[in-house]
Amino acid sequence: MTQAFTRTVEQALRSRLQGCGYDTSDLELTVQQVEDKGRAVSVSRRWSLVTEVRRESASVGLRINSVSEHQLEQSMAEQRQVLLGRGAAHYKNRVLKGLGSNPAHFLRSQQVKLFALDPLYTSHTCGTCSGYGKQRCTACNGSCKLRCSSCSGKGRTQCWGCGGSGRTGSGSCAYCMGAGGDNCPSCVGGSVACGCMGGQVTCGGCLGDKFICTRYTLEVSAKAVGNSVHLKSNDTWLKPYVDEWGDEPETIERAAEGFAAPYYPDNTPEKGDLVLSVDGTCYYSQAQVRAGRRSIRCNMLGRYRHVVFDDGLAASYFDRVIEQLENPADIEQVALASERSVARRMIEESGHVNYVSQLSDVKNGTVSPEQANRFFALRKNASDQQTALRSKLEPRLVLRRALGYFWRLSLLMLVLFFFSAGKLLEVKFGGPQVLFRADGPATVWAMFKHYLVLPFTSPINGVMLVGVGLLCTWLFKDMLWHRMNRFMGKGPGNRLLAAVVLAFCLMPLLALFPDTPIALLRDGPRLQHMLPNALVGMLGALPTLVPLSLLLALVFNRALNAPAIDARLRRMNFDV
Repeated sequence: MTQAFTRTVEQALRSRLQGCGYDTSDLELTVQQVEDKGRAVSVSRRWSLVTEVRRESASVGLRINSVSEHQLEQSMAEQRQVLLGRGAAHYKNRVLKGLGSNPAHFLRSQQVKLFALDPLYTSHTCGTCSGYGKQRCTACNGSCKLRCSSCSGKGRTQCWGCGGSGRTGSGSCAYCMGAGGDNCPSCVGGSVACGCMGGQVTCGGCLGDKFICTRYTLEVSAKAVGNSVHLKSNDTWLKPYVDEWGDEPETIERAAEGFAAPYYPDNTPEKGDLVLSVDGTCYYSQAQVRAGRRSIRCNMLGRYRHVVFDDGLAASYFDRVIEQLENPADIEQVALASERSVARRMIEESGHVNYVSQLSDVKNGTVSPEQANRFFALRKNASDQQTALRSKLEPRLVLRRALGYFWRLSLLMLVLFFFSAGKLLEVKFGGPQVLFRADGPATVWAMFKHYLVLPFTSPINGVMLVGVGLLCTWLFKDMLWHRMNRFMGKGPGNRLLAAVVLAFCLMPLLALFPDTPIALLRDGPRLQHMLPNALVGMLGALPTLVPLSLLLALVFNRALNAPAIDARLRRMNFDV
C-alpha cells in the first residue's frame, strides 16, 4: 500500500466531510488497510420505436407523384401502425449498427436514427399569386414607371448659373438663355421605366411555378426509455448503490470500467421493445481507517474513490449540528447550524419529499433517519418559540416603546401648536378636550373639507401638510413603515409618496384638532406669539399624551414585534 494510495483514500474521506460543511482540520486519519475488488456488472437499456414526420419543400416537377391531403394522412397512419406493431426488436441489428461498438455512446445515447421510408408528395395552387405565377410589382405598384431621381420627377434640370430663375443680375442668364434649365436627360416627363415585366414580377411564394410542392418523410428512430444495472454477485452492501445507477450514465462510467460492445440476448423476441446490454466490471474498495479514536470501515466505488459508506463518521459530525439546535432561544447557534451545507440541502429537499428516508443525505449515510427527525423537530421547536413571541407582552419593552411614542407625540403637538391660529393660551392640564375639538359634528365636517381643498387653494399650505406627513412617517416609522413596504415597496421615492398619502389620511385627525393650524398664512399670529403658544399648548397636552402613548404601545405590540421576529426566522433559514 503506497503513500500516494493512502493519501487518495484520506482525501476522499475529507472531501466527503467537507462537502457537508464540516471542518476536518482537527481530524486525524490513518489508513490501516485497503482491499481493492471488482465485480461483474451488466447494464441494460430498453429501446422503443418512435416515428417522426419531416416536412420540407420539394421541386414542383414532382407534383406528378403528389397525393391529396387525405391520402397522405391515411398512408402515414398505416405506415406508423405497421412500424410500431413490429417494435424496435424487429430492427435489432439496425439499432446495434446505429449505436456502434463504443460503450460510452451506448450509455449516453437517448435516440438513434434507423431509417426513413419513401417520401410522399402533396401539391396545391400557390395562394400568393392564385396560380398565376406572377404578382404585382411593389416598386412601381404595377405602373411600370418609377420617379426619376435626377430631377425629382419634374422632367427638367435646374440651371446652375441662375438657380432656375432664368436671370442673373439685370439681364437673362447666359448659360440657359433665360430658360431656367433644360429637359432632364435621364427621363422622359419625370419618369423612368421600371425593371419589371409590364408591372408584374415573379411570385416569391412559388418562384413562378404556380404550384407549391411539399415532401413528407416518415423517419424511424429507436429511443431509450429506461436503464437498469444488474450486479452479477451477492455483495449486499454494493447492490443498493448499483441499483440506483439506472439514470446516471456518468456515475456508471466512473464506477465501472472494461465495458464490452453492446449486444442483445439470443432469446430476444421479434416484436416489441428491444433490450440491449453491455457487460463491465465495477471496482470498489474496502478500507480500514483510524479516525481520531475510532476505527471505521469505509466503502468506496470506482477508481476515483467515491465514498458511499463511512461507518457513521459523517453522522457523528452531524451530532454537533443537533447540539447547536438544543437551545432554540439562541438565535446565533440555530442560524449557524442551519447554514451548514448538509442542513441547507436537507431543508431544501424537505419540501419535495414525504419521508426523511427519501432525503439524499439519509440515503448515502451522511445523516441517519433518527438524526434527520431530531433535526426537523428541533427546528420546528425554534420556529414555534419565535412565532409565539409575536403576541408576547413584555412590560419593559412596552414601557420603552410608550416612552418613545410620548416624545414623538410631544414633538408633533409642538409643531401643530406652533402653527396654531389661536392667541396665547393658558396652561390647562386636562382631558381629551386638549387634543380634540369639543365642537359639534358640523364644525368638524367643515374643518375636514377645509383641509381637503387646502393643498389646491394654497400650495404653501399643501407643502405644510406633506411636511407633517413626512414628519409622521419619520416619527412613527416602526409602526407604519413595515406595513407600507408591503404595498409600496422600498426606496426614497416611495417614502415621499407615503408622506403624501399619510398627509391625506391625517386630514380627519387635523379636523379634530382643538385649534386651527394655519401654516404660514399672512394674517396669522406674529412669530413672538407662535413659540409661547406652542409651548403652552404642548404642556397642556402632556397629561393626555401619557395614557395615549401607553395605549399605542399596547395596541401595536404584535405589529411592532413582527419585523424583528421575521428577521430572526430568516436568519434561521425559515421562509416567512
